[in-house]
Amino acid sequence: MFEGFKAYLSRYVDISDEEMDLFRSICEVKSVDRKVRLTDLGEVEGYIYFVVKGLVRKYFLRGEEEIITHLTKEGEVLGSGVSFFDQKPSRYIVETIEPSVLIAISYGNFFTMLQSGPKWQRVGRLLMTEFLVKKEYWLLDSIRYTPRERFLQFMQTQPDLLQRVPQKQLASFLNVKPETFSRLKHLVAKSG
Repeated sequence: MFEGFKAYLSRYVDISDEEMDLFRSICEVKSVDRKVRLTDLGEVEGYIYFVVKGLVRKYFLRGEEEIITHLTKEGEVLGSGVSFFDQKPSRYIVETIEPSVLIAISYGNFFTMLQSGPKWQRVGRLLMTEFLVKKEYWLLDSIRYTPRERFLQFMQTQPDLLQRVPQKQLASFLNVKPETFSRLKHLVAKSG
């Protein structure tokens, strides 16, 4: 279960088996059903999650409309980053789309890990950077590209999610209306 997380961390630093054992001792493994809210509006985010199995989304509400900013699948990290790092109430909801197995590190254990040495400080900085970069790309892509360009880019980079995520949620993530998403999907199917 922790092999995927070790591979993820190894993108940043080399992790020995002993260091991984230490990390394993401060993490929790959570198995949850679909549609489970890991973080709700107004709650302070207590964890950062690594998705071992399943699919998780992060969204906020604009009136009754859900605006999805992140779709996180196996091998990726998610949480309400601003809430976690600032310990302020979350403006996001973090919820599973599929039954999921997650490795969770709590706020307290995250900072305990950072204090255990320069290697873990580097991991922490790079995790925070990844949160910022993901958010920035989502925002930039939703402004810079047309709905068709966003759809085509998504089809190229995340084709597996077309089968795993409800169409209405994909439309929200791509910042297009559901009927536009359906039309683009139909056009691509006809041309491909």
